[in-house]
Amino acid sequence: MTVYLDVSGSMSPWLPVLLEALTESAALVPWPLFGFSTEVHPVTRSELASSRFRSTGGTHIASVARHLAESRVGRAVVITDGDVQEIPSALADRLRRAKPRVRVGLLDGCSGSFCAQMEWPVARVPALDEPGR
Repeated sequence: MTVYLDVSGSMSPWLPVLLEALTESAALVPWPLFGFSTEVHPVTRSELASSRFRSTGGTHIASVARHLAESRVGRAVVITDGDVQEIPSALADRLRRAKPRVRVGLLDGCSGSFCAQMEWPVARVPALDEPGR
């Protein structure tokens, strides 16, 4: 399984919580995981723990789609706020032929329209300020 974590600017309120959870679960996470913005880059445990990873600031899910297709990833989890634009149709067709199993962790209140395009199942991540979280 491959993990893709949205590290774009819009994720800044969520990144400390997600980084802590992924760092605490390091034994369960396949390393490196991949940070994405408009590009995909591997992120090691130490880079994640120290919040040192590359980001272009923007976001485009097409970078993940390309990486999935080119790397022939069989299973993946994508964690994002969904502010990622649509996947271009030629790339979506290529990805449908590759048939990776993708699950999306979508932050509370965010749009998952790109998930419908690819028929990717979505799990909603609760709001940061929800009582008991």
